Amino acid sequence: MNLRRIVTRTTVSAAALLAAALLLPSTGAAKDETVKYTPYKIRGSVTMELPSGWDQMLNVPIPIVSAIDIGESTRLGRYYNEVTEGTLTIIVVEGEDPIFYLQAIGVCTAASGGKAYWEMDGPIITFLFGEGHLEGETGGFTMTSVSPPEIVSPTVVKFSYAGEGEIGFEK
Repeated sequence: MNLRRIVTRTTVSAAALLAAALLLPSTGAAKDETVKYTPYKIRGSVTMELPSGWDQMLNVPIPIVSAIDIGESTRLGRYYNEVTEGTLTIIVVEGEDPIFYLQAIGVCTAASGGKAYWEMDGPIITFLFGEGHLEGETGGFTMTSVSPPEIVSPTVVKFSYAGEGEIGFEK
C-alpha cells in the first residue's frame, strides 16, 4: 500500500474523534472543588519530522524525530509547542482509510514565557503541570478536527488541528 497517495486525503477517523469526545467527560473523575475550570479552545499547525521510509511502516509505532506546533489558545494566547518524545502509528485495516494515532509528551511555551507540560494519547491531550503563570494548571482538551496531513518532503509532514476542553487553576 502506498500511503503517499492516501495520506493527502485522510483525516483522523471521525469515529475515533467522537469516541474520544464522549469518553473524556465521562471518565467519572470528580472535579476538584479547589480548582476553577474554564472552557478551553486551541488551534495550531504542526510540522513533524519522521524517519526515512516512515510511509512503509504500517501498524507499528514510528518514532517522531521532531515536531513543533505554533498556534493560539484561550489561556496560553500565542504559543510554541515542542514534542520531547513520541510515536506515530499508522493503523491500516483492509478496506478502510488509515488512522494516524499519535502518542507524545511535550512542553508548550506561552508568549508570556509560562510553560505547560502535557501528554497526548490519540486525540486526547492532558496537561500534567505548569511553570510560571501556568503553575497549578490542570485539565486538557480533545482534538475536534484535524486537517489531512500534507507531505512536504520524504520525511516531513504538516497538519493543522483544533481542539476544545477545560483548563483549571487553583482558586
